[in-house]
Amino acid sequence: GNLLAVAEREDAAAAALFSRGLYGAAHSNLWNLVAAAKLAAAAAEPVRRPKGAMLAVWEPTGFGGLPGGWTEAAEKMAAAGVTDVFAWCGSPAGAVPDVPGVPSAGSRAGRPDPLASAVRECHARGIKVHAWVAALSFENPPPERMKAFEKAGRLLHGPDGRAIAWLDPGAEANAAEVSRIACALAARGVDGINLDFIRYPGSSKEKTDAAKIEAVVAKVRADLAKAAPRATLSACVYGWYPGCIASRGQDWYAWLDKGLVDFAVPMNYAPDTAALRKIVDLQKRGRGRLVCGIGAGANESRLDAVGLLRQLREAYRAGYRGAAVYPFDARFAEELAPALESALQ
Repeated sequence: GNLLAVAEREDAAAAALFSRGLYGAAHSNLWNLVAAAKLAAAAAEPVRRPKGAMLAVWEPTGFGGLPGGWTEAAEKMAAAGVTDVFAWCGSPAGAVPDVPGVPSAGSRAGRPDPLASAVRECHARGIKVHAWVAALSFENPPPERMKAFEKAGRLLHGPDGRAIAWLDPGAEANAAEVSRIACALAARGVDGINLDFIRYPGSSKEKTDAAKIEAVVAKVRADLAKAAPRATLSACVYGWYPGCIASRGQDWYAWLDKGLVDFAVPMNYAPDTAALRKIVDLQKRGRGRLVCGIGAGANESRLDAVGLLRQLREAYRAGYRGAAVYPFDARFAEELAPALESALQ
């Protein structure tokens, strides 16, 4: 009823402007009319979420992604039915929250540590917080840190032999550093650690070795079990399995089978449900241990409200442990969250 009233109001306003020859001014009303129509369509297609199924979001700034910070973000998430958030915490090159021995990320300049706010505001609304870490990516480190790691032989190399901003998974010091960061974040009251970039880059001089990547995951698992036994460990992974074993060193089904991670989040970013099904068909085993990653605003896919709900419906029907949507931002809060609030059951 409310959506119909909005649509009628915007239609009438656009018609009035058109009658006066103000065609450009009427465009905003037409866009609002389209948005109302999409919300109405979304509300007409309910998404039935299985009991206990996860609905997670990735928040890629670490600060909540909205003008009101984590307070506003947590409110929007809760209203949309979000159960878990992967909150960006940086990498070994630079951390958003305070991590001893790791420089502050550039985005942190002049701002307080946001992780405590994330935990406080999200927990108050029943939302679990997972510290999201770029495990092996070493992008944008301070120059002196890059030089020190290069000198110590801790970086991979490009085809031209030059060091690149990526930690060598075969270096024990790097596995220890990733684990140390994970344990430091786990001590901050988060519910879990989410490892991203736990793989080889697209190309490097070194040969891809899945055993070395697995060893890093195993190190984090063992240390986390001692430091924060209640914290879960998850990993963002390539969905095209088993091709990602050779191309990225990610044998993530092996990680699951060996209990090295509690769940994996294959990034099944697809522009429509037909494309999503092709990826889902590669993940027939153990979907109860997988959270289906959905790209609402990723390079591979940009979904409107109807498209997001259709992919969520597909993920829940396929028997995944849940779904995770990338990214949580202003567009999510303004356009997608209302659709979730209307359609999620």
